[in-house]
Amino acid sequence: MHAGTIRRALCLFVGGAVIVGGASQSHAQPSGVPTGFSPHIQPVKGGEVDWGNGFLIVHGEGRARGRSSRDRLMAERAASLVAARNALATSMRIQVDADGTFATVRDGSVHIRGRVKGQKVTSADWRPDENPPACRVKMRVPLWGLKGLGAVVYDRERREANGHRGERIALSEDRIDVRKYWLIVDARGLQISPCLFPVIVDDTGRTLYDIGAVETPRNAVIRPVGYAETTMSWTELEEWAEHGEAGSDSDIGAEQRTDTDGQLVPQLTEAQAGRSSTSLNSRRVGIGPRRGWVVRASKTAASGNGDIVLETAVAEQLAKSPKQSSLLRNGRVIIVVDSATRVGQP
Repeated sequence: MHAGTIRRALCLFVGGAVIVGGASQSHAQPSGVPTGFSPHIQPVKGGEVDWGNGFLIVHGEGRARGRSSRDRLMAERAASLVAARNALATSMRIQVDADGTFATVRDGSVHIRGRVKGQKVTSADWRPDENPPACRVKMRVPLWGLKGLGAVVYDRERREANGHRGERIALSEDRIDVRKYWLIVDARGLQISPCLFPVIVDDTGRTLYDIGAVETPRNAVIRPVGYAETTMSWTELEEWAEHGEAGSDSDIGAEQRTDTDGQLVPQLTEAQAGRSSTSLNSRRVGIGPRRGWVVRASKTAASGNGDIVLETAVAEQLAKSPKQSSLLRNGRVIIVVDSATRVGQP
């Protein structure tokens, strides 16, 4: 994708004016991580990135001349404009892949123009007693979905993954319904840098998993991984995976794939996958009462790189297993990282 294309595309997502009115908007969201984990929140200038649920969260403030309902509305609109501009600036710092951020991918600088797509004002705090009166808003911009930031470079990343990534470890061709299960990659202690399109490789550099391995429905923009935190030890993680009751609480199937309105995007259907229901149903066997599988990352590919390395034997086992390969094909992957407040601490 050329720099000009990136400029035009990103400008459709953040920048310019957004009109909101009335009371603050708040919508309950399905959790993007399974029970026992919390979303990884990365503080950034002007806001934060929720890598578990897939949102950029920014703030804005608008001042009013008076304290009337009209003044409040105007202040909220002004605050939303500021939040939209902050979203644009903050999005440029989001790590896209190992090669850089939106600001550095193919020299893709962005001009402040266009409009916000998919944004929601999740709170509006009117403070009439301040001098002058002020309104502070919190705005949420999706990372995924057709109106999310990831859509700007999604096709490019898939082309890169499918054509220029070197040797790949072939995944099992068998498909199993894994909508209630997870593959957990424990990468704590490695100072992982979360990114939109991480790559999992083995010790020899062969690619096990990236966006090219995800079986994506037509015209969908699906999150390849979620980043989460947990206080569970390695032993407790294994127990969680082996003895948890799948399907409980937030461990539901395609719930992590949300569109820009926070609505659930259906998982890949049998028809979209090009397989008959009889063929797929015949393979829905062999999964016991568990939540998933856990593996431990051995290292990162390079300092500050979001790519993850697994021991070759572990990577090959994942690729051979129909269950674990199906988790990869469906993007049912959670990378466990350290809390942002602990990164760099002993």
